[in-house]
Amino acid sequence: MKEQNKRRNANKDQDKQPERKRLVDGPYTRKKRKERIENKNTGQSYVTAKGKEVRKREMKNLPICRTKCRERLVEDVRQGIFNEYWGLGTRDKRVTYIADHSETKETAFKRKRTDDPAKSRNRQVSHSFHFKINGETVKVCRGCFMKILDETQMFITLALDNSRLSLSGIVQPDKRGRHEPKNKHSQKIIQEAIDHIKSFPAHQSHYTRRTNDKKYLAPYLTLQKMYELYCENRKEKVSRRIYEKEFHKLKLAFKKPKVDTCHKCDILQMRLKVAEENENETIQTEIDVHLIEADNVYKQKDTDKTFAKQNECTKCYSFDLQQCLPTPFVNSGVAFYKRQLWTYNLTLHDMGNGAVTCFMWHEGEGGRGGNQIATCLFLQILSLPENIKNVILYSDTCGGQNKNSHVAGMFLTVMQRKKTLETIDHKFMVSGHSHMECDVDHALIEKQKKKLGTEISHPHDWYQLVRSVGKKQKFSVKELTHEAFLNFADLYKSQLVLRKKDSSGDSFKWHDVQWLRYTREPGKIFFKKSLTDEGNFAEICFARRGKGETLLSPKKCYSQKPPISKEKKTDLIQLLPLKSPAFRQFYLDLPTSGDIQDTYPDVEEFDDDET
Repeated sequence: MKEQNKRRNANKDQDKQPERKRLVDGPYTRKKRKERIENKNTGQSYVTAKGKEVRKREMKNLPICRTKCRERLVEDVRQGIFNEYWGLGTRDKRVTYIADHSETKETAFKRKRTDDPAKSRNRQVSHSFHFKINGETVKVCRGCFMKILDETQMFITLALDNSRLSLSGIVQPDKRGRHEPKNKHSQKIIQEAIDHIKSFPAHQSHYTRRTNDKKYLAPYLTLQKMYELYCENRKEKVSRRIYEKEFHKLKLAFKKPKVDTCHKCDILQMRLKVAEENENETIQTEIDVHLIEADNVYKQKDTDKTFAKQNECTKCYSFDLQQCLPTPFVNSGVAFYKRQLWTYNLTLHDMGNGAVTCFMWHEGEGGRGGNQIATCLFLQILSLPENIKNVILYSDTCGGQNKNSHVAGMFLTVMQRKKTLETIDHKFMVSGHSHMECDVDHALIEKQKKKLGTEISHPHDWYQLVRSVGKKQKFSVKELTHEAFLNFADLYKSQLVLRKKDSSGDSFKWHDVQWLRYTREPGKIFFKKSLTDEGNFAEICFARRGKGETLLSPKKCYSQKPPISKEKKTDLIQLLPLKSPAFRQFYLDLPTSGDIQDTYPDVEEFDDDET
């Protein structure tokens, strides 16, 4: 019977347990606990963790006592004392207040209450209480002291013991909640998580000109993927929340994939949400104007595209750099911790006949700045047939690659070299609204990579993969080496000069320009701040005085292969066991330099006044 009763009682306890758990779930949240402690220390009503309601503290009426406290302390004074006491806000301050307003001394006489020593409870000390009112000390009895402050007997006793047991009478702070939690991770385990986060290659912005201490991780990484790698083969580990907290302390971020999001649209939409009613119409008008401007660019591009299809003397291109292609491409968790060699692809899409030309090179042959982009365009335009009179190019507003003096110097040079050309028009899409045909080509390359599953061990594997893309006509790939790149920026040290004012004396900023036109006039650039046919072109001349007719002759960018960082080469060599030995020598021959700062080229930040 006893065993049956135990089982029955156990079953009852199990049935009651879920109900009790539901009762305490809410009050145990951090916000509720903080609110409960605050109300408790300020005398407000609150609900305990077990659901018990505790009344609000209120000053009580004083009874008639021998010390006549009620007569010596009028109600307004008592209420003021009560308000100031509970306005202290913390338990430690309340304990200190009670200790400061009380005196403890040994009893002068010990009255014998019983003959039994075991039952004798002689009081060793006596306490007296007082208040300080306008600098004067007013003694009160213990009962009235408690009623004025609305404190319990136990709290008064603990406060007095706290002060009495201290050697110097200093009140010790409350020690509850100050111990180390049993489930707290040791600093060693937390440091292991930090070291794991730091083991992933982090890069500074490639084009940053402002002070910026933020570093970026590769776009194919995610915080979830990093945490999964951290948990592999690890017995003691921190939670995902702590891992993420330490991640953000290190000022790290992921390079977001290149998408057509408009920063200006986002700002205007946010302003519209928080604006007053009288401002809504103004902001909405600003949004409409911005979107109309973006639509007009797309319409202009369609018009030029149609014109190029119908006119054999005109070529119309859109061009853009694809996201960096990692080499070697390794489907292993080890690759996440290693720096890889970047392969670059500048895609030119002929909008007249749909032909795609990809200029490709890798990091060991050159960077991907203004000179490299200008060289690709230079080679493409020089290769055009003699019947082409006009060239139209569309690109995004990337200041470090497309909209700068390097590319402008290239166009001035090509107009001197290509005698059959009459005009070159370089038009820029609206920032954030720059979807072009070459972006579709990049998506086809990514799709082909997933479809074929081609093993990438060498940059040449990327070249071959891109050559296989396309149905009606395959993509054309032109491989570049360091010897092909020209230094158009160097022209401004000898034959050209940068000017910040146009021919009319107005300030010239690359950021504001949306249409650049190059003609047969040496050193002159015509520009507009919109793509409309209305209005005349403004003019600026970059030709140095006395050298307007001089043939522009850019020098080579590199006298030898550019080096990569020593850390990157070390990581590449450590990845070689995952690839065929035939490619080992290629990576071993890559030159290195200790002065190279490893960067992630896809991280792009530009100044408005990019030159």
